[in-house]
Amino acid sequence: MMVQKIIALILLAVIHISITQGQTSCKQLYNLIFVNAEKTNIYYEVHPKGKSAIPCLLDLIDTDRKSFVGFQDPESSSVNSFSSNNYSGINVAYLVELILAKDSIVVRKSSTWKTQVEPYRIYTYGVIVKNVNNSPLLRPLEYSDMKTLKDIYLAWWKLNKNKSIEQLRRDWKAGKGPLATSKYKWI
Repeated sequence: MMVQKIIALILLAVIHISITQGQTSCKQLYNLIFVNAEKTNIYYEVHPKGKSAIPCLLDLIDTDRKSFVGFQDPESSSVNSFSSNNYSGINVAYLVELILAKDSIVVRKSSTWKTQVEPYRIYTYGVIVKNVNNSPLLRPLEYSDMKTLKDIYLAWWKLNKNKSIEQLRRDWKAGKGPLATSKYKWI
């Protein structure tokens, strides 16, 4: 009887530690993405966390914060309206897509902005837009869109979370990513 109680207490301690570490990890991701974003290369820091980072990232998609999102066109000095004042959750969703798209990121030292950002670029602008009549609507999203996007990503995750990261990457490459059947698209 005493041995069973000790085993039960040990199991409870292990569960508590696992939960606490998970929460810390989500807090660390939040700080990395929203607090220390200017001080670190978010893509390089988050990508190695792989599939285990996805649940925390999904929780952050509908964060009510605006910033520059995506990538500026390296061939142009102008800033796109759909990038300059959009929701930061798009950058978070991009991290999910990056984890799905690439098994590793090789960063090379370079003097040009274009070659520095290239290892992280999986879409031209790295921005989500509404797809209306089979054409992208090139303007910032509304906060209600961010809630919808979170729901889309969560539904996708619910269906796919038990797949290996290798299978998730094969699916992504085959066009079966989180937004595949939605009214939103990456540009």
